[in-house]
Amino acid sequence: MTVVVPISLRYIQSSAAPARSRELAALVLQDSIAYGCLHRGTYETLAEIPDELLLVFQQKKLPNRFQQNLYELLGQLAKQFPTCISEPDRVRDVFLNTAESQLLEENYPSLVSLAGAVRGLDLYLANFAPSENESEIRQRLYVLAQKLSLWDESRTERIVFRNALQLLANHAPLFTVHLYEDHVHWQTTLAGKWIKSSNRDDRLVGLAALYAFHGEVARVLSTPELLTQSERVCPPTANVLNQYLAYYRKLMNSPTADRWEIRIAIRGFGIMAGACQQLAGSNTTLGELLTIVLERIEGICGRSETNTSDVLEFLPDFIQSLSEILTHTKELSTVQLISMQTMTIALVRDFFHLSAVHHDLIIRSLVAMLENVGKLGGAIRDQLLDNVLLQGIIWSCSHSLPFASATPEIVSSSDTSTTPRKVDWKRELVTYRNYVPLWQGLLARAQHDTNDSLLRSLYRAFMNTLFVIVEKLDLSTRKRTFQDDDGHQWELFFCDPNIDQLPNKPKDYHIFLNLVELYRDVLHGAQTPAPVRELFSDWIRPYFERFVRQSLNCPLVSGFVKLIEMGLGTAERINYFHQNVSSSNDPDVLSTLLLVMSYLERTIQRALHAVGELQLACLRFVLNAPAQVLLDFIEDNTRKQPLMVEVFRISFRLGRSLLSVARSALYCLQRLIRFQQPPIPATVREQFLRQVLPMLEPYLRTRESTQPPAQSLRLAKYKRHRTANVAAAKIERIKQQHRIDRAADASELVTFQKRILSFLTDLQPNECCWMVEEQPGPDDDQSREELKTTTLTRWDADNGRSLELRLLCESGTRPCIKLDAIVGRVCELAVGCSDRATKLAACELLHTIVLYLLGINYQDQLCGLW
Repeated sequence: MTVVVPISLRYIQSSAAPARSRELAALVLQDSIAYGCLHRGTYETLAEIPDELLLVFQQKKLPNRFQQNLYELLGQLAKQFPTCISEPDRVRDVFLNTAESQLLEENYPSLVSLAGAVRGLDLYLANFAPSENESEIRQRLYVLAQKLSLWDESRTERIVFRNALQLLANHAPLFTVHLYEDHVHWQTTLAGKWIKSSNRDDRLVGLAALYAFHGEVARVLSTPELLTQSERVCPPTANVLNQYLAYYRKLMNSPTADRWEIRIAIRGFGIMAGACQQLAGSNTTLGELLTIVLERIEGICGRSETNTSDVLEFLPDFIQSLSEILTHTKELSTVQLISMQTMTIALVRDFFHLSAVHHDLIIRSLVAMLENVGKLGGAIRDQLLDNVLLQGIIWSCSHSLPFASATPEIVSSSDTSTTPRKVDWKRELVTYRNYVPLWQGLLARAQHDTNDSLLRSLYRAFMNTLFVIVEKLDLSTRKRTFQDDDGHQWELFFCDPNIDQLPNKPKDYHIFLNLVELYRDVLHGAQTPAPVRELFSDWIRPYFERFVRQSLNCPLVSGFVKLIEMGLGTAERINYFHQNVSSSNDPDVLSTLLLVMSYLERTIQRALHAVGELQLACLRFVLNAPAQVLLDFIEDNTRKQPLMVEVFRISFRLGRSLLSVARSALYCLQRLIRFQQPPIPATVREQFLRQVLPMLEPYLRTRESTQPPAQSLRLAKYKRHRTANVAAAKIERIKQQHRIDRAADASELVTFQKRILSFLTDLQPNECCWMVEEQPGPDDDQSREELKTTTLTRWDADNGRSLELRLLCESGTRPCIKLDAIVGRVCELAVGCSDRATKLAACELLHTIVLYLLGINYQDQLCGLW
């Protein structure tokens, strides 16, 4: 920005520069502000930009398009950096004087510059709105918006009129009394002209302005004291309210009303709800409004599958209208409560139909509705949430599994009788993930409330729903059978229980798998907010007791292991088990910790002998367990080899074909090494690392592909044409981009190898050497015979001399690096490594060592090397 901004300002201020260049310079600064590139951190003299731009307006005959961009740039600066505007009144006068001068001229000769001035004024008012004492400024702004609200259909340049309505929609509270005084004009103009326009942009901005206008009218009807500021005779508030309610009813019941008018009627009922409660002369009560909206929502919820797309688009507006009506409701009847429950369940059912544009509106309206229901007191909200979440989550989990579908059947091209299979997208393409934004949005929106009662109610409903659904599911299995020629059923026996057993109710297993993944994403995921995660502390003991018992009753169901893993991970994040067993005085913490450790030992035994998906689930549970719990399985003196060593051996063996398991094992190993409360004893640490570290060596000696790394075409071109007249800086930029591309395209194996190297930095230098298993000692006769048959021998370390590498540093020190311990390993890699790059590096290092020995007159000891 230190280079871009001065150059752009130079073009903007230069009257000799071409008009197009000045326009583009203004657009560059606009985009820099819009995308967050320009701020005080990137440009220190940001406060001087508005003053420099104001000087440009003193020039005569500025191009119209350039004026538009300049006005919008000044408005963006006023909105994003209000402290940089030293003279806000001067900036406001620049906008207003330009707009008013254009309005005085006949036929608006410069609509382009006028559009920029109105847009800049709209942005400026975000931080510099006139106060109540500045009635003259408000009057001038209102007259400007009112004059530009009238437009001719034949005009093609209508951006200025849209900008004026957008200003009205964004800042309608500035003109509350004026809008009520001229409500007939605005209702006729907006509902009769803008909403019926053939241009979609016109309809959208007209709809936003109409909502804002109706909101200010409802504000006056609810607070008649505002009319004391009016100098005109206004119609009675009750008559105005009845007039608008009749208008909404007419639109709602009209068979010829289009969807835009129906949306106006729906939102209008919610906007006028407060006025219906305040005014005694209203022809419609608040209860009648609530009944009308609920009946319409029930009509949408009970629709057939054929008209889904026609009426479902109105559902977000109905939900928002309902939430606004409930803001003023004092009580709910049983029928209304049942209708609200039916509506909410239907909304969850059809949530995947709704566009992502409506998600935020739906979630905000649902949270507002639940907050208003909670104000009624009693257990109404808890009862509503229990019923809604139970049916909503069951519906969310009844869709397809979020895994790759089966391989489609191959149809021969010669078979013309076959027709392509019709895909039912609601059954095959919709999964529980389509509902995750709804559940996550409800929890995220509820946590922003000052009172956490709604968040606690939602979390309680989620946990109760999980317990109820799991209790009702039938996860029993039966032996796989076959029928012989005589019709008799015979049992089949397989060693693998995944093949040997069949579920009695496959649909229950289907729901259970989706349920586990849904709760992982919503309550126990990495994106779960901290306030939501903290609420799990009240449910830890019943959660573990229930699912540990069910896991022991159904040892072949891996879903219970995943649920316990998720709960244990959340408990670790909130430091539930941070206290030691000996110092903890909470009996719940002690009993839960003992229960988890007992279950963990059983799961380790199951992981060592299970196969398939159950083994993977058990391994992930053990590897993701807290380090404090796993220490007891490392410091186990009753066994010749600790259980965790066996777990790591199986994990790293399976990780050669499934790197995710190896990543989990490496992360677990890193957590154990870093754990310091208390740390692993030195003797146990040495024995443990000597057994586990050699399991990492095969990953470092493996290469995924023997093909050379990919190279960008641009870099290859410059390598071929080295004599081309190309700047060195440009070639360096291409090389840097090539390095970035290679880093982004790194394979999973290469990434894992880098993680291993990063883990080695947590170890001491002598501990890193334990990754290479020691050669057999001289007393082992069998090993000595094996060494005689090989072509390599170890370095003769008994000759009294060592192989040293002496270096000279700038500080004057001469470090001595002994190479005796690595010569044997280098020779082994130079002969037997399967990775060509590693083998080549080992050969070069061995060649360098030999040359170094020759250079230091060490020839008499070379006989011990071969």
